[in-house]
Amino acid sequence: MNSASIRKGGIYVKHSQCDALITATQHATRQIFTILKSQLIQPHMTWSRSLVLGCVLLLNVPLALAVEMSTTNGYLPEKWTLGYFRVSDEQGRSYWYSNLSAQYRVQSFKLKASLPHIQRENGDSGIGNGLLKLSWMNQWQQVFVDFHLRQRLATAAKRVTLPVHDQGLSLELSGRIGRGIWFTEFGYWWREKTRFDRKNTGSLALGGIIALSRSWIIGSVIDHKPSALGQIDQTFSALTQYRWTQRQKTMLYVGKGLTADSPDWITGLQWQYRY
Repeated sequence: MNSASIRKGGIYVKHSQCDALITATQHATRQIFTILKSQLIQPHMTWSRSLVLGCVLLLNVPLALAVEMSTTNGYLPEKWTLGYFRVSDEQGRSYWYSNLSAQYRVQSFKLKASLPHIQRENGDSGIGNGLLKLSWMNQWQQVFVDFHLRQRLATAAKRVTLPVHDQGLSLELSGRIGRGIWFTEFGYWWREKTRFDRKNTGSLALGGIIALSRSWIIGSVIDHKPSALGQIDQTFSALTQYRWTQRQKTMLYVGKGLTADSPDWITGLQWQYRY
């Protein structure tokens, strides 16, 4: 959930060493254009998808720069998150899903890279599709206005899920109400064409959180988003978060599917460490 920690600090890349900055910029830009070139030569690439992919990759230059500077100059990600979830359907079948993500921040830009791992009940396991997310954070009066670009990477093992290159664009609005935070996110996904009926589709999330104390937070979210194979996944989720220290938090998550194409139940635990 994006708005649970609105505008609370962050590590900023320092530009005190011009030579290091120039080197990092050159290396990051080369990486972006290498990816751009390899993706745009794919067959069945429409002009709209090419445009979105180009925007995702080119606007990821600040993100790649942050990663490069952190690597060369010893800067760490702003935040690490590790989650472990169990997803089950109405027939009693289930699989385990873990996700590791690192988040970097450079002034108004925030970059998040995630890589999941999937464990099927039949014993098959492997990594899922990685995800790059670039956020541009703004504020209009008392409302936070954030734009998100997402690029899904086809890193998944075919034995556990479908490897795809999808692109997403969304607008998130959020604000404070007393001790709570409300948020809504409207988005659209351009889906890679496969043997499955994966049509381009919109997404929507509505939710809010409220602080019960300095350590405890509860909240709920309603999601309307596309599933991996092309169906619409609608889920209602409840969460509770406990802050152990200024840097460490854990969150308990329970979600219930609302449609036949949604998972029946999603339960999990997430740990977060902030530098």
